[in-house]
Amino acid sequence: MKRIHPLLVLSILFTISSGGNCRKSSGPTDVLPPETHEGLNTMGCMVNGTLFIPQEPLLNPQGYYFARYSNLDLRLAWTDQPDCGITSVVIELDSIQLVEGTTYTLGVQPDTTNTRNLNAQWAGYYNIPCGATFEVYSTTGQVTGQVAIDYYDSSRGIVSGNFSFDAVDKNSDTVHVREGRFDMSLQPQ
Repeated sequence: MKRIHPLLVLSILFTISSGGNCRKSSGPTDVLPPETHEGLNTMGCMVNGTLFIPQEPLLNPQGYYFARYSNLDLRLAWTDQPDCGITSVVIELDSIQLVEGTTYTLGVQPDTTNTRNLNAQWAGYYNIPCGATFEVYSTTGQVTGQVAIDYYDSSRGIVSGNFSFDAVDKNSDTVHVREGRFDMSLQPQ
């Protein structure tokens, strides 16, 4: 059985316990954001053909995202809390040297109980529909994806890129994440 990343569990529990105070953005949410390299903290993708642009704050007091890079780890997480439920897209690149113009393969999620197995690049899609079971989808050794770093400026703390991946749940149901793009201001870790 796959283990859920501890940061994701903490994030979801915090969101649930915060009581669902909705604060939707006034920005356009019917199109993917433009591809920029300015640290605008934008993200968008298509999930099974449906537009996903997160609008709700989570743990980060600045908004709906979590973007960190240090000690050779890049962690990106975006969460939305629609009218009912919570949805997240997560990408993690562990033990990598972040290089502009490089594409990384997203595969097996690490076993967090084994510290010798944390060198992994993976992605996941998490959905908690109202009144339904927590749905966990992640990339595997056979069901993969990629994230391309189009822009990286370590002095300004900005990373931008694009991604796509397929992810499966414990029943082998698949979610398809396509046309993903992000422009993030990195937070210190």
